[in-house]
Order: sequence, then C-alpha cells, then structure tokens
Amino acid sequence: METKVIVHTNSWFWGKSVDIVKVDGTAMVCVKFDEKSFPKAGYICDLSVVESLRKKGIGNDMMQLAIAECITQNMNFARLHVDAKNIWLREWYERLGFKELSRDENEIEMIKEL
Repeated sequence: METKVIVHTNSWFWGKSVDIVKVDGTAMVCVKFDEKSFPKAGYICDLSVVESLRKKGIGNDMMQLAIAECITQNMNFARLHVDAKNIWLREWYERLGFKELSRDENEIEMIKEL
C-alpha cells in the first residue's frame, strides 16, 4: 500500500530541508541537505510516528521515502544520529542498511551508502 504524504521543501541557512508528512498526520520525517558541512549526504532527522501506531511498518515507509528523497537530491549517502542507549532503534537502522560512522557517550552517527 502506498503511503500518501505531503512533501514540503524549505530553505534554511545551510541549504534546504524537505519535510515528508503522512496525509493523516500520523508520521513525519525531515531530510536536511547541507552541502557546505556534509556534501553529498542527506541528514535524516525528526522521524516520528504516533505512539499507538509504532511497529506497524509506518516508520519503515517514512524512512524509505526519506532515502528516496536523498537519491532524488543526488546524494551519495544518508546519515542520521541515534541515542547511544537506544539499542532497539540502532539495530533497526542497521537492518535498514545504516552503519556506525562515529560515536560518543550520548549518540551514534550512522551512514548509509546510496
């Protein structure tokens, strides 16, 4: 089943960002493009799914849309950060093809080649 979304592109200080919001308002994700700091890498952030609907594939659909947006924007990589204590979420990102790039005591930076 196709996820119906609204895509909104914004300009910001370092480049542009794309907000992808499910039409029914139950999920959203943002992808930022900062060619100065991280050329050719889209930064996926602010993924959220309404709590009662989690673990039903919606987050996976939103991540696939975010990755597709990175490809549309001619990025070679998608990157994100995850809380170092959130093992379940880190493992989920790994199943989506992300690999650890760096870490500190609070968070892990992950990257996926596109």
